[in-house]
Amino acid sequence: PALSASWGPGENVMVDFRRGQVHIDASAWERLCVRHELPGRPGEPVSHTALNLDLDRVVWATGAACAMRPLLGADPQRWRHQRIKAAGRTSLRRYSLKPSHLAMAELLVQRSMTPLELMQRSRVAESDLRAFLQASLFVGLTYWA
Repeated sequence: PALSASWGPGENVMVDFRRGQVHIDASAWERLCVRHELPGRPGEPVSHTALNLDLDRVVWATGAACAMRPLLGADPQRWRHQRIKAAGRTSLRRYSLKPSHLAMAELLVQRSMTPLELMQRSRVAESDLRAFLQASLFVGLTYWA
């Protein structure tokens, strides 16, 4: 079944899993992508001007918004030392053009490494590392070795 959620009045999202499409109000998309806020209320119908997006792009944004939550499939105490691998050479540009994300993806394509190694080699803050890892785990671009 479809899923509806809301951030507030006029900030709604409706996910159509069968079609792989998401209808989301522009202000809701901003709250998810820019402010990294997750919806917390039952949804109402989206506006007639809602954006139509592919499900995987919204899943990436949701993963990035969940950066400070436990990483998908990781041991919450040991995640920094668990090896992570790229699922192959997939174009990250569909999801992110952020230079640090592109650099981390390229490093993981070259070889598996721990998040701690990845953070040191790419010289990113832990918050950026977590956002990248969570989002890439959500869409299946990376996995724990």
